Amino acid sequence: MKKRILSLFLIVMIAVSSLGSITSAAAASVYAMMNSDSLTSGTLTATIYYSGDESVKFVLGYYSKDDILLDCISTVFLPTEDSTNTTLSLEIPQTVAGSDYAKLVGMYPDSLEPVNISGRSIIYCQKPVMGVDTVFEGMNERYYTISSPEGSLSVSKRVVSVAEEGTLFRLKDMTEGYVAFEDYTTPKYRLEYTEENGVRVYFYSAGSAKQRWIMEKYNDGYTLESANGGYLAIKDGAVTVQDEKYEWSVDYAGETPFSLMTSTDAFKLFTEKQQQRIIDICTSIGADAMPYAPNADSFLDDCEKVFTKVYYEKYTAEDAKALILDAVSKPVIGELAESGFYYPLQSFPGSDAVITQGTPVKTKHVMWDLVEENGVIYSASEEHPYTGAAINCYRIDVTYTTSDTTQNVAVYCVDPSFANVQTAISALGKFPYAYRQHIKNMYVYLSTTTSTYNCGGEELFVRLKGTANETTMIKSFAHELGHSNDYMANGDVNNRGSHWSQGTKWQLAVEDDIATISTYGNSNSDEGFAEFARLYWLCYGNRDLQIGIKQLYPNRFASFQRMLAKIGCTGEILY
Repeated sequence: MKKRILSLFLIVMIAVSSLGSITSAAAASVYAMMNSDSLTSGTLTATIYYSGDESVKFVLGYYSKDDILLDCISTVFLPTEDSTNTTLSLEIPQTVAGSDYAKLVGMYPDSLEPVNISGRSIIYCQKPVMGVDTVFEGMNERYYTISSPEGSLSVSKRVVSVAEEGTLFRLKDMTEGYVAFEDYTTPKYRLEYTEENGVRVYFYSAGSAKQRWIMEKYNDGYTLESANGGYLAIKDGAVTVQDEKYEWSVDYAGETPFSLMTSTDAFKLFTEKQQQRIIDICTSIGADAMPYAPNADSFLDDCEKVFTKVYYEKYTAEDAKALILDAVSKPVIGELAESGFYYPLQSFPGSDAVITQGTPVKTKHVMWDLVEENGVIYSASEEHPYTGAAINCYRIDVTYTTSDTTQNVAVYCVDPSFANVQTAISALGKFPYAYRQHIKNMYVYLSTTTSTYNCGGEELFVRLKGTANETTMIKSFAHELGHSNDYMANGDVNNRGSHWSQGTKWQLAVEDDIATISTYGNSNSDEGFAEFARLYWLCYGNRDLQIGIKQLYPNRFASFQRMLAKIGCTGEILY
């Protein structure tokens, strides 16, 4: 009887919440989090953080695919003076199915008005679905079990062992004949070869050969050979890597959120060209190689949360199409292309320029936003307005020399001993000559108002409130020199229409790529070009990242390579 009453109560709550236009006079602030990313058997908990003036009724429900309430638990929440939290727990049975879900809803008991809940208030069972007719073709991006007559691969707490029933692995195409196996229970972890013939699952490390395998037909099954040599095998009841070939059965076990999305009516509304581009994006190495930080969600993780919603929730095809397009067109990296980009920066070709410097010479020169009053230099402000007049400063003549190039740069600074001066001089020399060749003047000084890097066609500005290390400057220069080459590739910095980023080919490339790089890059064509330039150099030297940006941005990549070739970048630079 109690469950039935709660079920009826929950139905009323859902009906009221669907009205959408009702708001509370004393609106509550509610944030909720589930203890799992997907619905599995065991204890499900929803932690509720609440602040408000009224009691709120919360119900945590477990539903079947037909929206039938299978079980629920509820509570009346009595807030403290400021804020408080509570946890609801619900046991999810072993019979949980691939289309079941759990949802937390809330309402004011007296007015029956719904409470808006932010955070994670609904999760779905993401167990693989079998036999779905998808648009996507091929073995990769689906779930498999890996087994042999001696047992199946099983993962628990990232340890790989032998069991009667194996866990699921997602097969990922790593291009050039390599594949990877992602652990279903911890998707960011991949099957990895370790020293002394060990095997484990470990966080995806872009470019690591240890996590790449060669899968080839062998008798009635497959061999799984490590990119570092040796074959995956079971020996004496343990998983190992050995010199002899070993036969595995790699058996289809179900569809992933991505492949399920391609079976929806919404996906069928896209043109064939759009469908193929979405498939390219979501099966690329780049979509999975570029999380904001270790263990954080990647671009693909974020997309697949939307794909799950589209597949399991009741959206119209048009609304679901809009959700899919929004997911795959969001920035891949973050606010700036270097935000959270934690992969080590590699050395660039031509980074060994010999740097010689002249003695700092006192001079007078216009220093952008600096002003001088009674011999004191200030950053321009309301109190000290900018006049555009030359100020007392120092000039350092710097020469960058390689075996066949020479570049002269005048470095202007207020204080030659300011640490950023030498760091900036060194950082500029880390780029290939052709990419830095247009810079004639560089301005490096301490600012009291802002920290920015800026660049014109021939001038580079470094005005920071504090000091920066060389790696940070190189990352920023990658973007700023992108501006320089954008402006100068066609030879006329003053004619905006001649800038590479203003060309029809570049702008069509951006449109056809669909995926974007950063919010900042979306602000205008100039910044979008410079953000791609930054990403290009951040990915340099890392196999997966280089392949990844080719896959994520094939049209921009091709256009950027044409620009590099035009300014004289050749060889390794055009990877």
